[in-house]
Amino acid sequence: MTRWLEETTNSRRRRTQYADYLQKCIDSILWDHLRSRLCPCIPPVRVDIPAGLPIALGDVTIGRKLGRGMFGSVHILEKPPDVEASGPREVVKIMEKKHVKDFQDLSCMKRMIDVMYLLSSDTWQHPNITKLYQVYHTPSHICLRMEFGGGLNLYERLQRRDRPDGRHSPIPYKFIVLLVRQLSVVMAHLHMGPSVCHRDVKPENCIIHEDNHSIHLKLTDFDMAMVQGAQKLCRSACGTLPFTAPEVLLKSQYCGKTADMWSLGIVLCELCCGSHIIEQVLAVNEKDLRSVHAGHPNISVAKKVQDTFKRPRVASDIFEEYVLPDLQELVPVISPLIGDLVTVSVNDRLSAAILAIRTQALEHENVR
Repeated sequence: MTRWLEETTNSRRRRTQYADYLQKCIDSILWDHLRSRLCPCIPPVRVDIPAGLPIALGDVTIGRKLGRGMFGSVHILEKPPDVEASGPREVVKIMEKKHVKDFQDLSCMKRMIDVMYLLSSDTWQHPNITKLYQVYHTPSHICLRMEFGGGLNLYERLQRRDRPDGRHSPIPYKFIVLLVRQLSVVMAHLHMGPSVCHRDVKPENCIIHEDNHSIHLKLTDFDMAMVQGAQKLCRSACGTLPFTAPEVLLKSQYCGKTADMWSLGIVLCELCCGSHIIEQVLAVNEKDLRSVHAGHPNISVAKKVQDTFKRPRVASDIFEEYVLPDLQELVPVISPLIGDLVTVSVNDRLSAAILAIRTQALEHENVR
């Protein structure tokens, strides 16, 4: 019995060692060979940064966590006291390499970083898009050093506004006008300039900075974004219901830019009518609305969305019925936009260029 236990233990140890050896071989192929040839936007491993969750990047310290996206967590970067006041504040997005298992995963990461560098270039940077400054490669993580857009995302801000108790924090009418306009302008910039489709437009991916006089929005989290040429269509399902356009789940290919406009329409609905307004209308709960990129899209909900919004004027009717009382003055401008954005017919859906033109009037509106 003792000999059998010893042989079994040694056999298992050898298998474990062999598995570790194979994993190191795979990591070497993926992060040395393939990275250098197919993903040069990721630099070689920094030997001065140890494995594990990094605590510092050069002269900056990684501070508290601000949020978490599909690929990693976002943390504030703390500068040394002598340079704290110099330059813009920054954050870092930390992604574990263990989740990148094959060439396809590495290709997705390359696409994301390439898009972020493109949108941070002198040619295509925009005040409503977070900038990427630098990519760090540690033995265990990929770290993206980026511009700090604000301490809250739009979803969190809407949740504060929509609290049912007396602790709610209203968003002024003029701030709603500014947000509508900024969302329209940044989408037009993405689609008409660098030809980028975001593919996951939702309140969680809109970072805001607010003071007593103004509010500023930055679009972030380009994990699923891609450059889409004139004749190119997207094939992979991604996004988050109900912000995901029906065709993304129900068709084999779709136009990413057109799908973005559906998503933007749902965001505008929540901005003016309240969080989760579409879920309320459709009578679906959070369990039914799993993120598409989590691998569990609910096709039945996508069909329910399609069946609901293929009826004429339904989106405008929903907007006019649920718009918040202090935003009634926006109905003549926003209601037609919602009807032209949240429509199942992709041929009739509003483009970003036309949306930007139609929201120009908001800039000159006598806001309160």
